[in-house]
Amino acid sequence: MRPLAFVFLVLALVACAEQVRPEEASPTAAPPAPDATPAPTPRVFSPQDLEPRPDDLERVRGPVYDLKARLMEQESFPPQYLLTLEGALPTPCHQVRALVQGPQDGSLWVQVYSVSDRDTPCLQMLQPFRVSLPLGTLQRGTRVLVNGKLLGTVGE
Repeated sequence: MRPLAFVFLVLALVACAEQVRPEEASPTAAPPAPDATPAPTPRVFSPQDLEPRPDDLERVRGPVYDLKARLMEQESFPPQYLLTLEGALPTPCHQVRALVQGPQDGSLWVQVYSVSDRDTPCLQMLQPFRVSLPLGTLQRGTRVLVNGKLLGTVGE
């Protein structure tokens, strides 16, 4: 009777044991975070997309969020300058615009904003964007301002 009890005990333990699947046993497989959502892919605009258009007067003008601007000097003679802009539009339906004024009185003003159609329904979520805006040749000492904030001075 004892050998039969021993066999039943072994079968009961094997049946109750937790099974480990090979994909769960891998030490390199980390479970995804429960709140991890993929970041939206930034929309990349061309410099021509940034130019204000006549039909923008019929559109709603809005802000851009989390704007990061960087002034880069390209390796050329004479030096050419490039303004890189990264930020977020209020919705995927918005388009980014940049109005460049100057240089005059030693300053180049760049105003960055967004536009969208008035009555177009759109998903309410931020849409990242990225664009490079060629500024051409600038005089040494020209101050570059983006949305009223000093970004830097050419040649310093």
